[in-house]
Amino acid sequence: MPQSTKGKAKKPPGPWGDLQPDVLENVASLLSQRDRFKLNLVCAGWRDGLANAGAAWAEVTVDPRRKASTSRRIRFNKQLPTPEAMDAWFQRYGRHVRQLHLRHLDAAAQQEGCVGVAEVAALLRAVAGGLRQLCFHQCTMQALLAQHAADLRGLLRLTSLHFQLPPGEGLSLGTPEAAFITCLTGLQDLGLATGYGGQAHALPASLAALPSLRSLQLARLAPPGEPAGVWATPGSLFCMRVASCLASLTALESLAIRDFFLQGEERQEAPASWLPRALLELPRLSSLHLSDVGLGRAPPPPRMHPTLATGIYPLPPGLAALAGRLREVVLLEHTCAPDELAVLSTLTGLTGLCLSSKHRRVVASTVPDSLSHLTGLAHLRISHGLTQVPPCITGLTCLTYLDLSWNKLRSLKPGPYLKRLVAVNLRANAFTHFPQQLRVARHTAQELQLPQNDSMEISERDVEQLLTFEQLRVLVLFGACEEKGTRRNLAALQKAMPWLLIDV
Repeated sequence: MPQSTKGKAKKPPGPWGDLQPDVLENVASLLSQRDRFKLNLVCAGWRDGLANAGAAWAEVTVDPRRKASTSRRIRFNKQLPTPEAMDAWFQRYGRHVRQLHLRHLDAAAQQEGCVGVAEVAALLRAVAGGLRQLCFHQCTMQALLAQHAADLRGLLRLTSLHFQLPPGEGLSLGTPEAAFITCLTGLQDLGLATGYGGQAHALPASLAALPSLRSLQLARLAPPGEPAGVWATPGSLFCMRVASCLASLTALESLAIRDFFLQGEERQEAPASWLPRALLELPRLSSLHLSDVGLGRAPPPPRMHPTLATGIYPLPPGLAALAGRLREVVLLEHTCAPDELAVLSTLTGLTGLCLSSKHRRVVASTVPDSLSHLTGLAHLRISHGLTQVPPCITGLTCLTYLDLSWNKLRSLKPGPYLKRLVAVNLRANAFTHFPQQLRVARHTAQELQLPQNDSMEISERDVEQLLTFEQLRVLVLFGACEEKGTRRNLAALQKAMPWLLIDV
């Protein structure tokens, strides 16, 4: 008779079953997130070991969609665990999660049986004890905010919260749906990118309940095919009213605003192109980003201001009030005429400056000498259709990053501004050869970007110059001339510098 197998001892696990916990944690950290989800199914020993592998579960992304390998269309990833499996996984490992990214959890994802609103609330409860950073990207938020606000208020250790809503959804910090944010008193970083759902928004007085807030980012997202700007369509205006008590945000260091018309509460704040007084009184504000931002108290209709209606926004003269605090200024799609740039001469403490405009009103002959007073600049970007390098920046000696992309430059002027450069971006200009003036940065330059210079050729002399760049690690040249000599010289350069990453 065959021997009974009842009560027979289980086969002992192989050598992989005896991995030390720290080794197992390192192995799990090297795997993709999908494979880590499946790793605890190997055996009980691994499941128990992974239960204490905190580093492997510190950052988790839940995204039911992925890029198809043969198409640019987005399709659902059928290998995403079911809601039941996700719930069991978070119950076991959720206490280790410090960064949680929830992406594309919309109605279409729920129809495919992926994580829905109820499951998201359960996930938030599972990670509430240790979660520090939470990001919602293209998620349907209305049902979650209405039904599970208590779960969001329970994330007491949260220090970073970001929302990027779908184009069809709108959310304002001044609405009851966003009231839970003021309960997160430890919040240091807050970002909200919302669709063009409504025209009335606010920086409410309730934000004063966040004493630790250091970074605030607010943006409006235009639906696909519609223009951006505070006036998305004729007659529509997207305003943001700034509460006067926001000056009590004593820890706020960085402020970024995109596609809003800022208004102050005080009636005396009538002059156009002035920042609201509450923003000028922030005691620690050191970084200011403005993109397509209109300024004033009561703007007239677009037909009375054709420049504003076409998206031309003057540089606010009120920046002079921040002269002792600002270290970084980014002005995107704002005009920078000579009289407007004069205010920058007062910001002598700046270390970073970005001036970019699709209207490109500035030309080399009109850039004033006021920028020459910013002797501490380390990062500089100017994109205004320049035909030559402005003389006011050639004497700057502290530059480590220079971005002159999207201009019309054919050559660079020599000067001390090139000597300490670590990264250079000359994208979309009119260079026909490698700029020989960059050779003065051969001891410091690590990254050179010269793409979309369609007529650029690389000669043997250019290769000889590039071989002298001791620290160079990245060279970007895609879109350059396809002439045979250029390809041959680039191949010789790659052979001589095998560590150099050449993007062609």
